[in-house]
Amino acid sequence: MAKSLAERMARLAEQKQEALEKAKAADMQLRKLRAEQDRQARVSERKERNRALIQTGILVEIAGLLYMDKGTLLGGLLEVARIVDSSPEKARQWKQVGDAEIARREAAKKAN
Repeated sequence: MAKSLAERMARLAEQKQEALEKAKAADMQLRKLRAEQDRQARVSERKERNRALIQTGILVEIAGLLYMDKGTLLGGLLEVARIVDSSPEKARQWKQVGDAEIARREAAKKAN
């Protein structure tokens, strides 16, 4: 027996509603995944920044500047930034000295 036009239309309307509900559920799931991905990216960026800050603090300590007055330290760092911008050769010299000290400390750590 053939279904009437009204029955077919009702069934199609049900299918459409089911598809819309599935699409809404999938959209919600996608939004949750994107939110989690964004959260993980923020956490990763924060961890990387914290790592860089800690490493910089260690370098300040190695240089013997950890307990220096904040204003003096900042002024010195600003001067270093100015010199680096205007004298790449000086920056290369400082890098060589710094790399040598890091290598010396790493070798001493391995020896112990």
